[in-house]
Amino acid sequence: MKLNFKPLSNPLLLISDAPEQLTGLARVGRDLATLACTMPEFRVGYLGMGGYGRRKFPFAQYHFPQSTAWGSDYIQSVWHDFAGKEDGVIMSLWDASRMLWFGQPQALRADLAKFLGPGRNFAKWGYFPVDSTGPDENGLSSEPRAAVTGYDRVLAASEWGKNVLVASGRRDADWIPHGIWMDKFHPVENARQLLGWHDGQIIVGCNMANQPRKDWAVAFETAAILKAQHGNRFKFWAHTDELVRYWTFYTLAADYGVSDCTEITTELSDEQLALRYSACDCTMLPTAGEGFGFPIAESMACGVGCVVTDYAAGQELVPEELRVPPVTYKVDTLFNVRRAVLSGWGFASRVQQQIERAQEDIQGERERMVELTRHLDWNNLKHVWMRWLREGVR
Repeated sequence: MKLNFKPLSNPLLLISDAPEQLTGLARVGRDLATLACTMPEFRVGYLGMGGYGRRKFPFAQYHFPQSTAWGSDYIQSVWHDFAGKEDGVIMSLWDASRMLWFGQPQALRADLAKFLGPGRNFAKWGYFPVDSTGPDENGLSSEPRAAVTGYDRVLAASEWGKNVLVASGRRDADWIPHGIWMDKFHPVENARQLLGWHDGQIIVGCNMANQPRKDWAVAFETAAILKAQHGNRFKFWAHTDELVRYWTFYTLAADYGVSDCTEITTELSDEQLALRYSACDCTMLPTAGEGFGFPIAESMACGVGCVVTDYAAGQELVPEELRVPPVTYKVDTLFNVRRAVLSGWGFASRVQQQIERAQEDIQGERERMVELTRHLDWNNLKHVWMRWLREGVR
């Protein structure tokens, strides 16, 4: 396949969660699409799952409903409308387990297999938030591995993820982390007073989506252990996208006996999140595997340490004392991925240690956490992304 890229206005179509959604990948897609719009090399479109589009976005928007087909039924007609006969790029911002149809289209219906096959007029790029390995504890499991071999250019969201891609046969893999807007996520002075929270409280936060991979049972178990230790001084802030889906939040709080000390929020702005992060003594992210972990970086950028699972990409962002070793691992889901099994006792111990460190030197600890995230500031990181994007069409 030989593509003729132009000096200006090459079609670049991103496919991921709709950019107006609240997911981490939607944020990556929104920022990346907006950035590419500032580059003369590209004309940008976005095929988003869910959502309805927004007038303020500076790129062409297409949408498809939430489904398990991951856009395969829409990609051909959208590309023909957006790019026509011009050569360009389709770039997915999704886990490799969702993209076998894109990387290896041979089993699709004839017209779609031909559209995605060797004679296509677009390059296939992929940005992969690798959050697990296969059962071999090294590379991806078989279907995601097959998917990434069909891409022309691959990029991971972490160094850990890059190494998994390399072990899966993509020796050309590189990595660039997600960025955060540190002009929004930064320590907020007098955060507790602004929220009406008390200085004498011990406050622990957790911000995770309502998904199976996010172990909210361990989060609430951790809160119960800390409540038993600190009594009525303890407060737990839990933030999520939906109150009832895989987990039922108020039922979790009741079953773990922490309803009286728990505040549950949804749909907060970045500024509101930064205010709550800043008011915490510590946050946590007990997940079975992370491809990056926005709440980790956001919390630390606000000067508050985040205790994380010592597995996959999330652990790269934090010092060793904030990592909790899994109790064991299990292989699950349709794609036989290796997931961490966690314990509330392990998280409670590390969270308590971080609370004590922060109390001993709150200003020094806040400065240390902010410093650990400075390389993730989107205002600086965007130049790294621009270089990577530009290199692909030269």
